[in-house]
Amino acid sequence: MLNVLILGLLNGTIYALIGSGLALTYGRQNVIDVANPAFVIVGAYAVTLLSQHMGFDPYVLTPLVVMGLFVLGVLVQAVIINPLLKRPDYEMHVQSALVLFGVALFVQTLLVILFTADFQAVHTSYTDSVLKIGADIRLPWVKIVSAGLSLVTFGCLYALLYHTFFGKAILATYADRQTAQLLCIDVKRVDLMTYGLGTALAGIAGLVIALGFSFSPASVTPWTVIAFAVTVIGGKGSISGTLLAGVVLGLIEAAVSSISANWIYLAAYSLLLLVFLVRPSGFFGERG
Repeated sequence: MLNVLILGLLNGTIYALIGSGLALTYGRQNVIDVANPAFVIVGAYAVTLLSQHMGFDPYVLTPLVVMGLFVLGVLVQAVIINPLLKRPDYEMHVQSALVLFGVALFVQTLLVILFTADFQAVHTSYTDSVLKIGADIRLPWVKIVSAGLSLVTFGCLYALLYHTFFGKAILATYADRQTAQLLCIDVKRVDLMTYGLGTALAGIAGLVIALGFSFSPASVTPWTVIAFAVTVIGGKGSISGTLLAGVVLGLIEAAVSSISANWIYLAAYSLLLLVFLVRPSGFFGERG
């Protein structure tokens, strides 16, 4: 039981990483980024393809994948999202969700065309390595490293948002775009960089998916469930809340794993419903 709970804790930090890009774009841009989980799977395929053809360790290739997805995010922001920012907030929310849902479907279909619908995974010399603690605890090294990478990523993201000028510019733009412009903040550039950062986080999450899970184009849907669950449960605009929500979801998964692996999605929706009923703003979200 202890082994299962520790695995749930490790998986929880990974779930939080999957939702980090969505948490950033939704919390700081008011953009319901339905396409972000699709970019996570794009990152997983990119890591797999590059590691197979270049022969490098997936972790070495991560900066290249992150940079590529950052550029992709900047293009999506410039071409698709920027025209929507001129509309009223309530229209922009709905239309951004619909447009980016179309982007997600396009990406998913393109992945099927390029790579077929078969499941894939990255296999390395350490894929099956485990850390043995005592007689009963067996923890995959891949999950341990992925959890550590998730925590480091969240630490860097928190430091960027709250302890750098760029982070303060993001917060100011989110709080009041007109006032931010009066303070000589280039809000359009901030928008580009923020969405690009969100897709860059999807690249890191893609590495974790490629190493720790099997995936296919159809994986976009279940990971979308996880990403939205941790983002909403954690609270809009809360990076620490997203991390906590991922951990809670991972522990709930561990508790129900003895019934069926598919129960994770029921658990996610149940927790989401409970949070809506008890605390609609999420764990650390802003109260309306």
